[in-house]
Amino acid sequence: MEDTSTTPDNTSYVLALDADAGGTHVFSEIWISPAAVIHCFGQGSNGDEYKVSRQWTFRKGELIFTLYDWKSTDLYDSEMWSPEQLWASKEPFPLHIGSKEPATHDDAEEFARFVRDITNLAG
Repeated sequence: MEDTSTTPDNTSYVLALDADAGGTHVFSEIWISPAAVIHCFGQGSNGDEYKVSRQWTFRKGELIFTLYDWKSTDLYDSEMWSPEQLWASKEPFPLHIGSKEPATHDDAEEFARFVRDITNLAG
């Protein structure tokens, strides 16, 4: 998916890897294939290389959403998968959805439906 962060659309989600995701925190969780996320949204950006290996930032109007793994790889715990193994997996895996005010829990659930719909269409 192309980064269209300059699109001033308040009705759809746009991948906005350069949007300010500072202050976002977990609002929800989604079980989804990590490989499907890569297939649909590209490589994303590097996480903090400790608790988060990859993340995607989306914008819908003034709302910001992030999709990311959390403490899921050997960057955090040497007994876990490598980031390469995680993101190649086609099995459902719990990924976090982050956001910040003024987003609500309902907004995060709507974003989760968007992610599910896009990845299911590609599937």
